[in-house]
Amino acid sequence: MSDRILETPRLLLRTSNEDMTAATLDFYRRNAEEFEHIEPISHPDFYTEDFHRRLLRTERELIRKRSMFRVWIFLRSFSSIPIGTVSVHNIRYGDFSDGEIGYKMDPAFRRQGFAREAVSEVMELMTSLEYGLHRIDAMVLPSNEPSIRLLESLGFVREGLLRHNVRIHGEWKSHYLYSYLNE
Repeated sequence: MSDRILETPRLLLRTSNEDMTAATLDFYRRNAEEFEHIEPISHPDFYTEDFHRRLLRTERELIRKRSMFRVWIFLRSFSSIPIGTVSVHNIRYGDFSDGEIGYKMDPAFRRQGFAREAVSEVMELMTSLEYGLHRIDAMVLPSNEPSIRLLESLGFVREGLLRHNVRIHGEWKSHYLYSYLNE
């Protein structure tokens, strides 16, 4: 599978590949304190090149099988350092035709519309004829107001609260469930 690049007015969105090992590891290292508060990062080798090389290889295979899709977000003006990522995982077809979207941005690049630009582009691809998803779900911590605003601005609707559904730092956290319907 060749690399895929989606383009927006300000961004380049590149699919995962092993050549990005050092850059993606650097992304997680420089944002470790921020991300560890909002997502489960529990593998003891998470902050090693070997872990990220294996992860990128696995993601590449899942992208090839069309069961997930991840892009790394780069500024057009500085395309060597990722500033975020968007992924759609747990993709199912047939009578379900759905997936779950997740995204994260380096705090230095938040509140500038980059996440909205990238998530919107990925959603357009996921709901196009190529993937044809009918439903895209998103989970968000109730305290994450910027992410809630982003989801709602893109047409996601809050469906409910998933009580104590993800363990983060040993504590079960609840998340709002949002959905977008391609109708």
